[in-house]
Amino acid sequence: MRWLAGLFCLSLLAAIPVSGLADVTTIQADTVELDTNLAAASANGNAILTYGKLSLHADAITANRATGDVVAVGNLSLCEADRRLCGGHLQYNLHTDEGVLTQAQVVEQGVIVRGELIEFSPKKFVARHASFTTCTKERPDYSLDADTITLTAAATDARGRPVSGRLTLNRAKVYFHGKRLVTLPNYSVSVGGIQEGKASPLPTSGFSRNDGLYTQLDYTLSRPDRPVLADARVRLTTHRGLTGLVEARRLYRSHELFADYTHRQDVRQTELQADQLTFSTANVLVNRAPEFGARTDDYPLSKFLHLAADARYGRYTEFDADGGELNGANRFSASALVSTDPYPVLHDLLLSHAVGYRAAYYSTDDRFAIGFFRTTVQFPRSDENHLALSYIGRSTSGRTPFLFDDVQVGSELLADFRHRLSPAWRLRAIGAYDLEDGSTRDVAISLTRTVHCLDYTLGWKQLSRTFFFGITLAPMPAGQAPTCPQPSAPGRR
Repeated sequence: MRWLAGLFCLSLLAAIPVSGLADVTTIQADTVELDTNLAAASANGNAILTYGKLSLHADAITANRATGDVVAVGNLSLCEADRRLCGGHLQYNLHTDEGVLTQAQVVEQGVIVRGELIEFSPKKFVARHASFTTCTKERPDYSLDADTITLTAAATDARGRPVSGRLTLNRAKVYFHGKRLVTLPNYSVSVGGIQEGKASPLPTSGFSRNDGLYTQLDYTLSRPDRPVLADARVRLTTHRGLTGLVEARRLYRSHELFADYTHRQDVRQTELQADQLTFSTANVLVNRAPEFGARTDDYPLSKFLHLAADARYGRYTEFDADGGELNGANRFSASALVSTDPYPVLHDLLLSHAVGYRAAYYSTDDRFAIGFFRTTVQFPRSDENHLALSYIGRSTSGRTPFLFDDVQVGSELLADFRHRLSPAWRLRAIGAYDLEDGSTRDVAISLTRTVHCLDYTLGWKQLSRTFFFGITLAPMPAGQAPTCPQPSAPGRR
């Protein structure tokens, strides 16, 4: 019964405010030794410490309520909210919620990070000589090893969607089924992108009519606690050689500044999107060298209205499919798109709308303006089983010197169909139908198979006549996060 006496005494101490601590602290174990002068306790054998929503299990725990310092060793696990830490030795402070864990594993925001040493606080953790994955297998299908891995805390926007929560890796080595594919000096990925199945350090390959065989790698460079990022897209093709995009971004709370350099962009490769203010079906390539601007992607105007806007200036050069120069001019453009949140009108039926405007000015003294309108009907059964039908109208005025900048379809229907065929297979089909011409403008079809922690996607795009194959990181399945070994409840003596 010695542990019960220790628990009783420490619980009495917990009722006395010490250093501003208001939460009750309890500790129990096979044996507990209490120092009432120092307000400290040592627990050995299946020790458990609780403080508010925090729970710590270990072979042995030493705690001091006056300083808030806690030391735990052996077979330990620390759980608080959605964060779970396991390791061999822990130094932790209850006042600051900061600590250091050795031989550590952290599960947070749907990712698993293992490292020789992890320093953590409420807003981030830094792992040394570490690896990252979403794979719960003993031998993961993929992992990214790095000298240091930093994970920032998640935040949400006005719609509750993740806008931060970022993994930053220094000297990232990408492993696929145990084989190292590539080493990147720096790699950064949004945790929200992983959860949405949009992130991958693995290349995408395929074949298109204009590029021939190609392989493409997309990655982001950043540094922890720095609001500056650099996005890179490198595409190696057999017909056009090297193409790509490099963009530097400076993030602010509601907007960002950017500067980019684009080499031989194929404008027909862009994904079909309902809120695409402009597009072109012309078979041309575009250089933006360089381009500067500012943008905001989701600025709340009210509870239901949101604004996406941008302004950009740069030198644009247009080429035909064979690389011959067609046009060149300086260009300034400003655009705004106001959209509503989907709202219900019938059972399982949602409506949403958007209106937009873009004006462009050129060094050739031309001016070109576009008005945009969209209404979308959604039939959502779930995020992975739904159909969205959009009516899109565009009107233009003025003249543009560029083919890529022109609007060749005034009104169209856009259908976006997603369906989970089985637990492992998903189908997506997007199609655009030109109402004025009475023909299909573009169709994109993709089939995705989830194999444990990776998504394998095979797809085809009509307009650019492209077949592609890509591998993206699959989110950790719900309820399958690895658990820490925990000691049994302390025995009575």
